[in-house]
Amino acid sequence: MNPGINITVSYPDDRHIQMSCLTPEGKKVSGGRFRKYIANLNGARVKALAAVGIGTEPEYRRYGLVRKMLELSGEIAKNEGYLISILHPFSFAYYRKFGYDYKNGITTPDEEKLYRLEKHRSPKQRITNDE
Repeated sequence: MNPGINITVSYPDDRHIQMSCLTPEGKKVSGGRFRKYIANLNGARVKALAAVGIGTEPEYRRYGLVRKMLELSGEIAKNEGYLISILHPFSFAYYRKFGYDYKNGITTPDEEKLYRLEKHRSPKQRITNDE
């Protein structure tokens, strides 16, 4: 990560987690918003955390800010008992860099018309040449 950029975490309400990446001068250069859900997992109600918006100013891309926010959201999810992470990716190839890939290799929508992704422990093993 770029030296001098700090990530702050706030809870603006009971349903969201907000992350902001700030320069030493206080300028917000990247941010992420995560929403708390209760999901149905095989009939059980479980806590889920969804990335609902992540972005970075163009001149601050490639500093690992999105990666750091995703890692931090994973730590928060684990510490707060969330069992599922939800993404709404604009690009599947982009999220492969962070260890996500199609669940069980299935690249078509399921009966709910959703693509299923899962996160693997070793992101570099899942990167393909189509990125």
